[in-house]
Order: sequence, then C-alpha cells, then structure tokens
Amino acid sequence: MNANHAARLLIMSAYLYYRCDVNVIDDGDYDKLSLAVAKNWDKLDEQLQWQLGDREAIKSTGMGILITQMGMSAAHTWYRDKKRLSLKPGLIRPFLQDAAGFSLLNNGDFQGPHPKYKCLYAVI
Repeated sequence: MNANHAARLLIMSAYLYYRCDVNVIDDGDYDKLSLAVAKNWDKLDEQLQWQLGDREAIKSTGMGILITQMGMSAAHTWYRDKKRLSLKPGLIRPFLQDAAGFSLLNNGDFQGPHPKYKCLYAVI
C-alpha cells in the first residue's frame, strides 16, 4: 500500500474512532497501519506529516491528528461504504470559510485556512 494512502486511512480511522465513536477497521489493523505509516514517514507528503504531527506519537494514539474537511467527508463516505450506515458529523460545529478567511457559517471547531496548505482543519 502506498504510504500516503495508508496515512489518509489512518487519519480517517482516527477521526471515526475518536470523534464519531465508530470504527471501520479493528484495533489490530489500526496498530499495524500506524506502525507502517511511522516506518514510511519520510515517504509521506509534507501536508500528511503536518496532519499526523509526529512519527512516534502516531504509534500509540490518533488523538491530536488534524483532519481536513475533505478528510472528514471521505471518512463518512468510507464508513457508509463499509457499514452501509450513515452517521452524524463528528466535529462539534463545523464551519466553512471562503478563501479570504471570512466565515460563511461560523459555528464550529475547524481552524484555518492553513497559510501553506490552504485547507481548513480540526484536531481529532
């Protein structure tokens, strides 16, 4: 599996587990995935390294990982595809911002846009 793909699965899995209280992969597979991502850290895109935060920390927990709006949406789609169920958004009060940073609907815990990556993000 491509290192970047594995990192995205790890981010979505952490979001689903910590924010939505569901899981798509079991704990053993999550542990294997986190070890594989840590082992291949230098092969990851810079943005994924930023989202994951720390090579050593991801070996033990998914808390503190950053998720983008796109990642959150992908996680919900992944969950629906695997479980044939829908779930409520896990972020407390998501909001959207336009490119200039003006709030369109300001009631959430997304932050950003990040100056370099231009994405909105939230802490898992």
